[in-house]
Amino acid sequence: LMLIAGESPELETAPVEKTNPGTAHVELPVGRSQGVHPRSLVEFLTAHTPISSRQVGDIEIQGNSTLVEIPIAYVDQVYAVMDLLEHSLRGRKRTRMTAKRPASSAHMN
Repeated sequence: LMLIAGESPELETAPVEKTNPGTAHVELPVGRSQGVHPRSLVEFLTAHTPISSRQVGDIEIQGNSTLVEIPIAYVDQVYAVMDLLEHSLRGRKRTRMTAKRPASSAHMN
């Protein structure tokens, strides 16, 4: 409305997310639903790739996927070991317990 009235509004600026040069945000097909935790993900990456724990950047775990910041040079190696990660998590999948409904004794006529 201020623009329509000819007044210049004071604009707010949002902070820009800085990404480290030489890094990439990689989306992994596992997340909270598969039991992924930041510590376990970093331990897995350092055990199965040349990445050190200091090279792992931001980790954002969502329901069925995870975004992790790693050096660009290791992207292919991370994708190559994803089958191992999915297999290791398969036994730890969280399952929802559903309440059993009591059987109804009334019959409909």
